[in-house]
This record gives sequence, structure tokens and C-alpha cells, in this order.
Amino acid sequence: MKFNYRKPAVAAAIVGGVLAVSGTAAFAYWTANGQGSGTAGTAAASTPLSITQDTFSGTALTPGGTAQPVSGTVTNSNTFNVPFVLTAAATVDSTHANAGCLASWYTVTLSSPPTSVAANNHADFSGTVAMTNVANTNQDSCKGATVTVTYNATSS
Repeated sequence: MKFNYRKPAVAAAIVGGVLAVSGTAAFAYWTANGQGSGTAGTAAASTPLSITQDTFSGTALTPGGTAQPVSGTVTNSNTFNVPFVLTAAATVDSTHANAGCLASWYTVTLSSPPTSVAANNHADFSGTVAMTNVANTNQDSCKGATVTVTYNATSS
């Protein structure tokens, strides 16, 4: 039997070629690095929120009487959302304040006040205003007083 030297050499060449190609493919990669930048503008100014109370339609306040409803709107004319804390306080006209009517005898309670207002939008609020009955105190100086509720939105 004659041994054919060509067949094993051809087979070895094929196997070696396959191993060489697959071995280099496992280690081949490209690298790339890069950098970039861009710009963005910041609003040059902001417009204050506008707070408007709806027309008071409750009954006249009396010491210890029923709290009367107040409601209104906070409007944002900016192009961005504004978070805030809404508070309210009562003041009394100067004539009655000088006569002894105290603003502290009035309470304003906001129920579920908004905490932000979307860009170019509004948020509604509601609450009550009441006159406290101060025991053993003559509150006649408040008869006919005009009570102004002042709302304040402070950015949070």
C-alpha cells in the first residue's frame, strides 16, 4: 500500500487556513474616540405669576360665624413650569383697623392649594375665610370692615 502524502498536506493546509482566519477575526476591532459640544439658551427674564380671586359671593363675616368660600386662579404666562407655595392672609381696612379691629381675628384656609402651574397655563385654588369669635372681647370695631385677602406665591 502506498501512502499518499498529498492528502494529509492538503487537509492540514485547509485546517490551518480556517484556524488562521477565525483566530484573527476574534481579535480584530476598530477604535474610535470623539468629543462634541453644543449650546442652549437660558430665559432672559421671568414674568411674575398673576393671582386673581373670584368675586366674593359669601355672606358677611361675623364672629364665630360660618366660614365663607373663596376661590381664584394662579396664572403663569412664562414658557416654563413654575413650582410655588401659595399662602393667604387677611388684612382689614385702615379705618376699622384704627378703631381696633384686628386682622388676626380673621383666618384664611386654603384647601388643596396648587403647588405648581404649567407653562402658559393656570391653576385654580379654593378655600375659606372666617372671623374668629374671641371670647370676652368686644369685636364691634369690625362691624362693616372690608377684609382683603392677600395671596402670595413663593417659588419653591
